[in-house]
Amino acid sequence: FKLIPRVPKSIFVAVLAVLVVGILWEVYELYFGIEFIADGTPYLIDTMSDLLLDILGGMFGGLYAHRILVKSTNK
Repeated sequence: FKLIPRVPKSIFVAVLAVLVVGILWEVYELYFGIEFIADGTPYLIDTMSDLLLDILGGMFGGLYAHRILVKSTNK
């Protein structure tokens, strides 16, 4: 048996896409000195939380897309 379940391609693609966009955005913020931190949160913590939320959003978006694709192919 496998310890790691097979990840549907739609979830993998969605997570990879949002991770690339999220990293590019963080580089953009760093390069231009744009920081949207109002409450004094350190930049590293803000960046890590942004990327974590990007990954979670990609996972849920990919899961939603996967469910729609499965439903459309079963009709």
